[in-house]
Amino acid sequence: MSPIVIESRHLRLVVAPDLGAGVQRLDLCAPGGEWRPLWRAAPDNSTHFNDLAMYVLAPWSNRIAAGTFAHHDTLIRLTPDWPDGTAIHGCIKDRPFHLLDRSPVSARLELLSSDHPDLAWPCAFRCIVRYELDESTLHVAARVTHACLRCPFGTPDGTMPAGLGFHPFFMRTLWAEDTPEIQVPVVKRYPASGMLPIAAPQDDAISRTLREGTPLHNLNLDDCFLGNPHGAIIRYPSSGVRVHMSATPTCTHTVLYTGGKEENLPYFCLEPVTMANNGFNIRGRGWSSGVQELSPGDALEARFSLTVESA
Repeated sequence: MSPIVIESRHLRLVVAPDLGAGVQRLDLCAPGGEWRPLWRAAPDNSTHFNDLAMYVLAPWSNRIAAGTFAHHDTLIRLTPDWPDGTAIHGCIKDRPFHLLDRSPVSARLELLSSDHPDLAWPCAFRCIVRYELDESTLHVAARVTHACLRCPFGTPDGTMPAGLGFHPFFMRTLWAEDTPEIQVPVVKRYPASGMLPIAAPQDDAISRTLREGTPLHNLNLDDCFLGNPHGAIIRYPSSGVRVHMSATPTCTHTVLYTGGKEENLPYFCLEPVTMANNGFNIRGRGWSSGVQELSPGDALEARFSLTVESA
């Protein structure tokens, strides 16, 4: 399916239906009237999810160690698809969605797992993704529904574990040589090895720094935090732009990736997610995994919004 373009006076979004209903571009109207990327722009004709400007994570977010986990004593094997041997970012990220409806400022797309018999997930589910532009605000929503009448997880109650998330790549520079500043109301950070939690989250110096606000270049992170990113602010002082993030209460966790100074990346990632990294495997340890258990017919929904304003 061809890319879907929706546009307001201030924002323009290009959706890639064939790549997990992810986003090819999110552009902001600059003072001169030209479109400039707010999110990293995907190359033309991209075929890999990790080239996108943003992709949706379902029915889990981030990494699952070794691509395996137990759900009520049933061992589930996913497909490890990252160099570290984890199963990463869900299993819809590179699958085609079909369009349900659209308008000049919105689009709603759907995936039925039953249309993909090779999908590495043992339970049928439905995923709907919706985008809407309202002048200078972008709204993004995802919903995953447990669609099995008899769940093959083999649990007495037929439940399915689930998580959702969003993985946007924010530009570090807009139309001026910016030094972005970021403020995120995280609560605690998970001690981790290889981006997988190894202990309960802690309120450490990095968590406090993020709550207070800091220049982005002070950070070298690829970390998962307990705490909803609702109220996060990204400031681009030289461009005179401020971006506000809001998120639904279901987004109980935040992932922040900045890269190291030596990498000199032109982007960073601020990710609203409903579960911790490796959440399926850390349930039961008292670490606030965020994993939801859905009965047949139940759904998990997550939404976030970005509002752009002059600083």
